[in-house]
Amino acid sequence: MYIKKVFTTAIITLFCLSASFASVDLPKNDVEKTAAEYEAIIDGLKIKVDSLAEAKKNANSVEERRAINKELREVKREVKEVKRRAGGGIYISVGALLVIIIILLLI
Repeated sequence: MYIKKVFTTAIITLFCLSASFASVDLPKNDVEKTAAEYEAIIDGLKIKVDSLAEAKKNANSVEERRAINKELREVKREVKEVKRRAGGGIYISVGALLVIIIILLLI
C-alpha cells in the first residue's frame, strides 16, 4: 500500500512539474554560424570590454563613468548571450529529473 501511494504521488508530481516543450525557430544566420565565427565575435566583444574598461579609468566625470558602466554591462550581457548560443546545451525538465532520481532510488 505504501509503495502504491509513493508511486501515485511521483506520477502526479511528474505530470504537474513537467515542462511543456515549445519549438523555437532560430534565424538562419544563427544556425549557419560555426564555432570559429562565434569565437571571432567573442574576441571582438572582449576587445570592446577592454577598451571600455580603459575609458572608464580615463573618465573625468561621474556621468561619463555611469554611461561607460552601462555600456560595459550591455556588452557583457551580449558576450553571455553569444556564449550561450555557441554552447548549445542539454535542458532537462523538472519532471524528467524527478523520474531519473526515482529510478536511481529504485535500483
